[in-house]
Amino acid sequence: IRKTFPKAKIIYKIGNHEERLENYLKTKAPELLDVIDWELSNYIPQDLGIEWVSDKRIIKAGKLNILHGHELRINSINVNPARTTFLKTYESSVIGHSHRTSEHTESSLNGEIITCWSVGALCWLHPHWTPINKWNHGFATVRVDSDGYFNVKNRRIINGEVR
Repeated sequence: IRKTFPKAKIIYKIGNHEERLENYLKTKAPELLDVIDWELSNYIPQDLGIEWVSDKRIIKAGKLNILHGHELRINSINVNPARTTFLKTYESSVIGHSHRTSEHTESSLNGEIITCWSVGALCWLHPHWTPINKWNHGFATVRVDSDGYFNVKNRRIINGEVR
C-alpha cells in the first residue's frame, strides 16, 4: 500500500481479531508476554510511516467518521451493514468488519447528505468457521478536501480486478 500511495496517510486500526489475540495471550498465556514479541504493532515496519490505532476511538478523516465496525456491534449478517451503521450513528461513516461492500445515503431534516459505507474484505472469503457467507473482496480510499468534505471510493475486487 505504501508503495502505491507513497504520500498517503495510512492508519492501521485494530479490530476484533487483534483484540481477541491480545486478550487470549493476557488471560490464557500471560507467561508468554515476557518471552515473545507479541505486540502486533511491532510487525509493521516503522519506516513505512503507518499509524497504529489500538483503541476503539473514532478516526476522523475531515468530517468522515472511520470505525472498524465491531465498536457498533455490526456484523456480516446485517442485510445492509452501511444502513445499520447509519441507524447507529446518523453521521457519515465508513466501517470495515462486515466483510461486505455496501452504501446507504439519506438526507437529514436540515438537508445534509449523510452517507455510510461498509468495506469489503482483504482476507480469505471462506474460512472454516463460516464457509458460507455473503463476503466480498474490497477496499476504500478516502480523499479529504481542505474544508473537511471528503470523497469515498468504495471499491470491489472481482476475480482479481478492482471494480
